[in-house]
Amino acid sequence: MNLYFKKILALIQVSKSEQIITSAEELQKNAVELSVYPNPAQHDFNVSVGLPEPNHVSLTIYNLTGKVADVVCTKLYFPAGLHSIHREHRLKKGVYLVVLETQNSKQIKELTANQLFSNFSLNLFQ
Repeated sequence: MNLYFKKILALIQVSKSEQIITSAEELQKNAVELSVYPNPAQHDFNVSVGLPEPNHVSLTIYNLTGKVADVVCTKLYFPAGLHSIHREHRLKKGVYLVVLETQNSKQIKELTANQLFSNFSLNLFQ
């Protein structure tokens, strides 16, 4: 291989690596963010959603068998920015998957519910 060809090959490799870095930075800048806290949750939890652009959002909670445990919202419009959703849960003790879907992405976070939910309520003022 002659020296001229080696230099061209080196320039192509540098150019490709710069594209990868730019693409990774661009991906991070345009990524949808999802966090769930506190986790584990006792009675309630918060879901934080970061959107780089306006989008329709569906937020669903599944148990580990794949059954829907709770639907927080379905194709609800959110403007760009950071959004927090407070949810009092009625989930049985266990592990769940919080799934955030937008028009072009899907994020999944694990949620552990520690408090057993009961339909029993005590009224002390009867």
